[in-house]
Amino acid sequence: MKNQNKRMIKTGAVVLSATVIFSLGVVYAAHSFLNWTGNSAMVNAGIYIEQTADKIIRITNQNKALTKEKAELERELESLRQQLEEARQEEGWTEKDQQIADLNNQIIQKQNEVEHLTRELEAANSAAQDIQNKLDQSYSKLEDAGINIWD
Repeated sequence: MKNQNKRMIKTGAVVLSATVIFSLGVVYAAHSFLNWTGNSAMVNAGIYIEQTADKIIRITNQNKALTKEKAELERELESLRQQLEEARQEEGWTEKDQQIADLNNQIIQKQNEVEHLTRELEAANSAAQDIQNKLDQSYSKLEDAGINIWD
């Protein structure tokens, strides 16, 4: 009976040891997986943030170029208006009248170009704002998940 009790105790100890070792292995594997998944999420978040930043930079550069072009067109438009006013003040013949009509047409064309650029700028600014909002949401989700990308 004593041998049987000893054997049962030894068997119980072996089973308990095996269970503890197995449990530690499961915990280690889960910890490694979660760390790997967390690192993967951080890498993906970093890539997304970098791509988003590139988009914002492109839109910003496009906005700068469009703003410069708009300013040039507005200066040209003002010059055409001055020419038109000068032509109107001169008394003259039909050639002057034709020049006035041509200048009017150029003014209208330049106004249309300025309006078009204004719409493009507004669309680009809206797209940049949407991207910034998505980026802010991504930062928030990462922080909620306990991931700090700044460390």
